[in-house]
Amino acid sequence: MTSSIWPRRLSDSIRNDPRRAAEVRVYDALTISLGHKWSVFYSRPWLGETATGTEIDGECDFVLAHPDYGVLCIEVKGGGIAYEPESDKWVSRDRHGVRHRIKDPVEQARRSKHALLDKARGEKGWPSSFVRFRHGVVFPDVTSVPQQLGADKPRELFATRPDLKSIDLWVIQRLTGGNETGIGSHGIRVLERLL
Repeated sequence: MTSSIWPRRLSDSIRNDPRRAAEVRVYDALTISLGHKWSVFYSRPWLGETATGTEIDGECDFVLAHPDYGVLCIEVKGGGIAYEPESDKWVSRDRHGVRHRIKDPVEQARRSKHALLDKARGEKGWPSSFVRFRHGVVFPDVTSVPQQLGADKPRELFATRPDLKSIDLWVIQRLTGGNETGIGSHGIRVLERLL
């Protein structure tokens, strides 16, 4: 069980909201799978800027932090998800069979990662080293995704329904390798203040 999860308990209004069903399943899987050193933040908003200085609002479905592994920003999309490479569009089919065009989940996760890392770097106590700060996407209603969806969408970026049973393995895999460092206990405290 995680040592720190925010919020500690999901309200009935969130648990009963069909639009949040996928996020609730991921919340529950993370709560069960991740060990005591993990901190999990659910549905964290952020305010950023474009290159021209225009303000943009964003939200990260989950921010996972571990002193040794680093930080993982996750976007969750429920329903039957498909990527259409010929038009570079993402679509979802809901439980009623209705097809919806959705935002690019990879771009959403990547944007959250960069926005939150920029904010963390500006906080007192953030590590001066090159920390491991990555992103990923969870499709809790999809059984698999193709091996490669593009150069910026490799298979390992995604977790699907079968991965929920041991989502900790996917999270650790996303936060393994490279020459970055963890964020340490000071970095965890910075994120707790920030988020």
